[in-house]
Amino acid sequence: IVIGALLSLIIAIVYLVIRASALVLCLGMLLIYESLSMTVFGGKGATMSSYRELNVFGNIWVMIAIFAVVFIIMYIINNYTSFGYHTRALATGQKIAVKIGIKEKSNVIWCWVISGACAGLAVVFQIVSVGNLRAQVNFGTSSVLAGSFLPCFLGAFLARYSEKTTGILVATLSVEIIKCGLNALQVDSNLQSIINIMCLLVFIIFSSVKEDMSLRRALKNRAAKIAQESRS
Repeated sequence: IVIGALLSLIIAIVYLVIRASALVLCLGMLLIYESLSMTVFGGKGATMSSYRELNVFGNIWVMIAIFAVVFIIMYIINNYTSFGYHTRALATGQKIAVKIGIKEKSNVIWCWVISGACAGLAVVFQIVSVGNLRAQVNFGTSSVLAGSFLPCFLGAFLARYSEKTTGILVATLSVEIIKCGLNALQVDSNLQSIINIMCLLVFIIFSSVKEDMSLRRALKNRAAKIAQESRS
């Protein structure tokens, strides 16, 4: 968990320095971290195995309890703290938020550190479930990143009708249920990746079209209202 937070802190610092796209930056840092793991360990890569002391994390009730605690903490941070308010303000209008006095740099750093810590906790659960993990090269670990795109986009869409943390939770559970169903049907993993990407593309197109239609409807209603006021 600490290593995940530290590596994410480095990404945050790089982002603040070069101001590149967050997605492009993540992919670039992914390549760097993969290369470092192969270089530092003599071409063998970093292999992590499950220790007997970690087996307690393999208990389903322990997993649920830890997940519930993390979810409650993130829910409180996102909805009942100034940090969560500033994060939403920066996400919806970065330039305006900075002009009204919100500290962008500290917010960016804390967002990356928190996400890195959560990723580190997820890795602990994954090691216990799988037994061991080995870092690869040439975007070999990018499947984890790609698998998070659909839940994030779908969760952001569901957040319009509920709340961001809850929306991402519902989206993640839905995607995982579908994945379990595909595994039960013995669908090839490569075909599952293609289905995942296609669903993501369809959802992005649907969101873009819906947002464009909403904007046009709002402009049309505003024009009709102005025309009505001018007649009166």
